[in-house]
Amino acid sequence: MKSTALLIFMLAIALTACDFEPDGTPGGEWNLYEDQNTPGARVDAGDLDDAVDGPNGPGRDGGGPNTLDSGYPPGDDSGSGSEDGTTQPGVDVSPPPVTNDPCTPAPYVDCSSKALRNVNWQGKDLTGADLSGSDLSGANLINANLRFAKLSGTNLSGANLSGANLWGADLEGANLTGAKLAGAEMGYVKLAGAVLNDADLSGVNLTGADMQRAELVGADLSGSTLKFVDFSDSDLSRANLSRADLFSAKFKRSLLIDAKLIGATLNYVDFADAQMQRANLSQANATGASFRRTNASAVNFSSAVLRFGNHMASAELGGATWLNTTCPDGTNSTNHANTCIGHL
Repeated sequence: MKSTALLIFMLAIALTACDFEPDGTPGGEWNLYEDQNTPGARVDAGDLDDAVDGPNGPGRDGGGPNTLDSGYPPGDDSGSGSEDGTTQPGVDVSPPPVTNDPCTPAPYVDCSSKALRNVNWQGKDLTGADLSGSDLSGANLINANLRFAKLSGTNLSGANLSGANLWGADLEGANLTGAKLAGAEMGYVKLAGAVLNDADLSGVNLTGADMQRAELVGADLSGSTLKFVDFSDSDLSRANLSRADLFSAKFKRSLLIDAKLIGATLNYVDFADAQMQRANLSQANATGASFRRTNASAVNFSSAVLRFGNHMASAELGGATWLNTTCPDGTNSTNHANTCIGHL
């Protein structure tokens, strides 16, 4: 009996020291205590948890279960921000997608490595613009100003550059397959290694251009000004150079197989080591031209002028046609049974 009375007495003291009250939720837990050191103050559930487990106990930051915690699952940062740059809820901080912004044509603009297929830049001023590595296939660049533009490695296949000004432009390694460049100004352009197969270059000015290692298979260069152009190591098979002015041009080691040079000006042209089987040089003026080791078999020299031709004796001339031809020694083939052999 004495022990029972003592237990009841201690319980009464505890009830006097602590005032329990519900959390306001019907059927809810009793989870707040009144601090006896500060009348009316509340003891926070987290402080109570610290008192039991320590400040880093399993009930607060250790990830363990705790009905007195914030209510979020362990490790869940929902609803909380961070001053050290941690992602905030509802904020998308992923990098923006890579986009190919449109390019506004202007002088010296940087439009390199852009997808610009079929753009209409007719008559635009693109002086000094950087279009290297871009895709301009099918573009309309009629009468555009592209002086000193950077177009190396650019895809201009099927583009229309008729009447465009490309003076001094860099087109090394560019793809101009099937492009239209009729009447374009292309003096001193760099076209080394460029592809111009089946391109229309009729009536263009390519004076002093560098076209070494270029591909011009089936290209039309008729009536063009090609003075001092370097075509060394290029492929001009089936190309049309009729009536073109090729004064002092170079075709060293080039392919001119089945090419047309009818009525062309070939004064002092260098054909050294060129392959020009079945080419048509009828009515051409090749005064002073060099044919050193040239393969000119089956070439048509009818009505051509070969006066002062250099090194023709070293050329392969089997099957050549010499009708009314002015031979290298100045005589006419009609006086030698229609041949210049023996008068080279």
